[in-house]
Amino acid sequence: MSFFFKKCSSKKTTNVSDDRLVVEYEDIDTDEIINEELEIDDSTAEDDDGHGLYNYEVAATLHEQAIQIMHRQSIIVSAAEMKEALQLMPKVSGLACHINDSPTLREEFDQLVQRNNQLDGSKRTLDRCVATHWNSDFQCLLSCKYFQKEVEQITAISKHGLTSYQLSANQWSLLKDLIDALEVHFYF
Repeated sequence: MSFFFKKCSSKKTTNVSDDRLVVEYEDIDTDEIINEELEIDDSTAEDDDGHGLYNYEVAATLHEQAIQIMHRQSIIVSAAEMKEALQLMPKVSGLACHINDSPTLREEFDQLVQRNNQLDGSKRTLDRCVATHWNSDFQCLLSCKYFQKEVEQITAISKHGLTSYQLSANQWSLLKDLIDALEVHFYF
């Protein structure tokens, strides 16, 4: 799964205004995030004794095999559909990072959650994707689905700078399909 997304990225600028420290975050376009994920540089291979290169090659091979299987089964995916699919995980995981890392956004999200009487109250935040935590991709997707109304509301407010994390109707549908595919079923 980690091949299809990259953790949230933002550009941070710090300056002093009226004797106050002001920190501003600028979101990086999800297309840039996806392109970075699809590229590998020499430093990655040097830093981890070839593990990064190996993981990249395995993921690229599996990705290509999946596309070939889909083609043999007459499943045709347009370039636009592929782009939407590849943007899903960067958007979901990036949104969770931004909301959890920003006190302002976290407070706004908490207020949206409190206003929704349909939620049972046991869950309060979006889960993050953590590369070293088993099943965190599933939990991240599941929490996004659980808070769909709040996610749609907070990403629609342009002052928060989260509009690039809005999911299309197709991406919401794909998110639900991925949840079904990733859910672990135990049969005893």
